Amino acid sequence: PRSTLFPYTTLFRSTLPTSTAIGAPARHHSACPAAESLVPGTTFDHHRLASGVTLAEGTAHDSRGTVDIHVLRVDATRGNVGFTPLFHSLAELSPLTHLASHHRHLLAAVNTGFFDMYGTGAPYGPLVAAGHPVVMAAKPATVVGITAGHRVTDAQVWLAGAVHAGTTNHRLAAINEVTPPRGLSTYTAAWGRDLVDVPRDAVTRTVEHGRIHKLHGRPREVPRHGELLVANGEVAQSWLAAVPAGSRLSVAARVAS
Repeated sequence: PRSTLFPYTTLFRSTLPTSTAIGAPARHHSACPAAESLVPGTTFDHHRLASGVTLAEGTAHDSRGTVDIHVLRVDATRGNVGFTPLFHSLAELSPLTHLASHHRHLLAAVNTGFFDMYGTGAPYGPLVAAGHPVVMAAKPATVVGITAGHRVTDAQVWLAGAVHAGTTNHRLAAINEVTPPRGLSTYTAAWGRDLVDVPRDAVTRTVEHGRIHKLHGRPREVPRHGELLVANGEVAQSWLAAVPAGSRLSVAARVAS
C-alpha cells in the first residue's frame, strides 16, 4: 500500500498557504526516571494554529521546580495539513528553531526522537519520506507514521534493496544508519559532510556519476553528488573489493512492510 511513514523525526507541512506542522527519530541509551502525572492542576492556554491544528501550553509546579508543557494536536485527516521530515543533513545537530526557520508554510516543528548526541548527530531509527527510505536497515523495525489516506498508524518496516555492479549484485543491509551493520551499506548525500563511523576492517568505496572509484585508504566522506559504500563482514568485503574501479554501479532501495 502507498503510505508515507515517519518513524520518529518528522515535519508536518501544509499544502495551503498558511498551514504546516512537524515530528522527529529514536532509540534510548539510558534509563528514564519514573513517570509522574503533571497534567492535573495545570492550567493550559489554547491556541488555534490552523484548521485541525491546536497548541496547548501550560506550566506544572512541584517541589522540584517547574515543567513547561506543550501539547500539539493535529487532525491528520485534514487535507490542508501535510507531514514531512525536517533536516538539512542527517549527520548534523541543529536546534529545532534553526531547522524550522525560513519555511513559509510551516505551522509547527516537534522533536520526537533520539540522536547520536556524542558522535555524528544522525538520527537513530528508520526515517521514510515520500515513500522512500532515508534511514533504514534490513532488520524490521516498528514505526509510527501517516498513511496515504491521512491516517496515523504503526507498522513494521524494513529495507529491501541491492547494489548492482555489472552482472553482479549484493543485498543492501542499510542506508544512512548511524553505525554500519554487518553487510553492505550505502550513505547518500542526505547524510551530509560529516565522516561516517566506519568499522576498522571495513572496505569502503565512493560512487560518483554512477561509477565506482577505487581510492587509496578507506574514504569516509560521502561525495556531494554520489554515495559512499561500506562493506562490513567478510562476504560483503569480498564482493565490494572485487568490483573494478570505473564499473557502472546502481543502488535500488525501497521500503518493505
